[in-house]
Amino acid sequence: MAACESRAGPASQRIRLKVRSSRFLLSAGRPEDVPELRLPRVAFAGRSNVGKSSLINRLTGSRQLARISRTPGRTRQVNYFLVDERLVFVDLPGYGYARVPSSMRRSWGSLSEAALLKSGGVVLTVLLLDGRHSPSELDHLMVGWLTEKGLEWIPVLTKIDKLNLSERAKPLERAAQLKGSRRGLATSARTGEGIAQLWKDIDAACRPHQQGDSPNRLRAAE
Repeated sequence: MAACESRAGPASQRIRLKVRSSRFLLSAGRPEDVPELRLPRVAFAGRSNVGKSSLINRLTGSRQLARISRTPGRTRQVNYFLVDERLVFVDLPGYGYARVPSSMRRSWGSLSEAALLKSGGVVLTVLLLDGRHSPSELDHLMVGWLTEKGLEWIPVLTKIDKLNLSERAKPLERAAQLKGSRRGLATSARTGEGIAQLWKDIDAACRPHQQGDSPNRLRAAE
């Protein structure tokens, strides 16, 4: 059983996150390779090098589940990870890396669209935004596309540990102002900040699509 502890702030309650099991399921390199899955799926989208793999590893308590590359544009497939035998994480190729040929960028777009919409669509898209920068034009286009398709999504700031407390209000405000956004959530794969709240959002989105009660992954540390 993987476990990690996080603090959402100096006055927050100490939370232990437990994931019973997590494993790589499969990769899809073409739209026709995207599988039909009955389990609820949660997609992770964002610009290249925004920290999708690091966040997935932190959520599952596994350092090596999702491969982390320092080279933007390296992830060229959609990767699927089975979590607790109850839900599937979908790691989409990062968008916006200029050195990737335009033909490849188009193929990634078609692949990501198939992964998001097949089998009735994902139950939640976690849209990752680098907390140090304003949302890009591509981020806004992604928001518009998700909204047009009627897909539920939440904006999640990454690398928030690189900002001090006084610097965090502005990026959270920008995330909350994205069209259709409910609120922004600040996270750090390094410190674990925001991971407990993100799991609550994931469980809430998956629960109506799961048989039986959703597993309780959040327990107060003794």
